[in-house]
Amino acid sequence: MKFRLKRNTNLVFIISISITLFLNVFSHFVRYITENVVYISLINRICWILLLIVFLFYLAIRKFYLSKNNLLSYFALSVTLLLGWLIGQNFYPEISGYFVSLAVCLIGYFCSTCFRQNQNNDKRMLEIIMTEILIIGLFSVFFAMIVQREQLINVIKGVNSAKSAWNYYSFFSQRNIFAQYCMISIGAALFKYEIYEKKIYLVCVILFLFNIFITDSQTSLYAALFLIALFFYMRFKYKTILIAVGLILFLFTISIFPIDLNVISGHYDFASGLDSMTLRFTMWKSAFMKLSTTHCWLLGMGEGAADIFLRQTYSYGSFHNSFVDIIFNGGIIKLLLVFGMYFNIMIRLFKSKSIPFRSSYISLMTAFLLVYCMETGCAIFADNYFSLTTSIVFIMMPNLILPRFKIISKKNIVI
Repeated sequence: MKFRLKRNTNLVFIISISITLFLNVFSHFVRYITENVVYISLINRICWILLLIVFLFYLAIRKFYLSKNNLLSYFALSVTLLLGWLIGQNFYPEISGYFVSLAVCLIGYFCSTCFRQNQNNDKRMLEIIMTEILIIGLFSVFFAMIVQREQLINVIKGVNSAKSAWNYYSFFSQRNIFAQYCMISIGAALFKYEIYEKKIYLVCVILFLFNIFITDSQTSLYAALFLIALFFYMRFKYKTILIAVGLILFLFTISIFPIDLNVISGHYDFASGLDSMTLRFTMWKSAFMKLSTTHCWLLGMGEGAADIFLRQTYSYGSFHNSFVDIIFNGGIIKLLLVFGMYFNIMIRLFKSKSIPFRSSYISLMTAFLLVYCMETGCAIFADNYFSLTTSIVFIMMPNLILPRFKIISKKNIVI
């Protein structure tokens, strides 16, 4: 199916978004060169400020307007985070130094959710964004395969594969972050395939999946496989046949290659002697115990509390679970507001039957819910590695271009 592009895309806005996405990735390249993670936070914070200026400019020239309902959600989030931040200082005085992280969260939520377009929704903007992500993803993959070819060959040959996979990260300095960007790139490739039905995009999917496999990032690998399976399930006409064939292939595979549970859970050990999954469960349990003893379930302990708490106990900066991080920092209210918007976008996608990229986008956002259960580097509205990119792709752009629905007499009415 061909997707005709409109010619009235606002160049200033799309160029601003494009520069922001590029700078988000460029910040990782700077870290790769300098070995200083500070540059990622610095560049991303500058990007959020620039986006805020762009949105306010478009508000001033009346190209955008503010959504009253989303402004109320933003106000509720602001009050919640400020109260949690003040309360948290009673337990961790160092939280006062994390005010910038709080501001980033509020700016990100404001820019991504509170604006609407006055003109007709232009879906070309989203295609441009996904094309750029696909190009950047391909560049990062070829960079890894060329610069880190020794690690690639070692993993394929099974020579010191654990260490080699750990150091196979392109220019992202962490294999998990590289794997998550490959996942976003798979979504971008399926997005393009759904619109143009060109097999070259399926070749890109295979290339990204192969690189995720080399990194041995278990979370991203299984989430990527789920993403691909869900996409073809939604696209396939005879779903029962597809499920039956998939089940037969799965049973055939495990009969030939018995599944080793140690491989499924990952084969890396930590200095503490705990494997990856056990360590995660231990951190999550300690988070819930802390929230219970401090009675901070509703408002959280303030932005930065998770970082402070974990560095004191486990020498980590996050719980490796976006949901736990959000609850610990901002409480249940923040969790409901943040992922309420996430599910709002998904519901609008489900109802938008005529959107030519519906299946790929629903599959991508659903798969990332699995990633959020095990990782935090790509959490939305956060001051971290890829929050800028995921906030734009999952919330900001869909919120601007997707139609809204109002239920009247049990019928969906586009508004």
